[in-house]
Amino acid sequence: LGGIILFQSYLKNVPFRPLLLWGTIICTALGISNLVVVFHWNRAWGIPDGFFCLGESAIVSVIGWVTTMPIIVLASRLCPEGMEGTIYALIMSINNMGGIISSQIGAVLTMYLGVTATNLDNLWLLVLICNLS
Repeated sequence: LGGIILFQSYLKNVPFRPLLLWGTIICTALGISNLVVVFHWNRAWGIPDGFFCLGESAIVSVIGWVTTMPIIVLASRLCPEGMEGTIYALIMSINNMGGIISSQIGAVLTMYLGVTATNLDNLWLLVLICNLS
């Protein structure tokens, strides 16, 4: 909801390319911030793990919607009249399918790197690969 409000209030007149570019860069940088939790740097800064993860997750969610909104707006402008709902459903289905596929690839990478509940030696590498891909 925050991403939609932010887009509608401040970003609806911003060209799509810079919005998508900066959204992707910010989400990647915030994704890499998970390394802060992996190496416990947040504890050295006095920030509890849960609070750090919650804040990062909320920001990524807002920025994710900000970068999704231009695609939805563009699709609604290009689609035939009366088909907006169908196009929105298609975009969300593709988005959800991407999430499912990425989860499966992440599971394979987790297994390949040997990351388990008791072996977190390669967790930093898994976080890095997942966020840079």
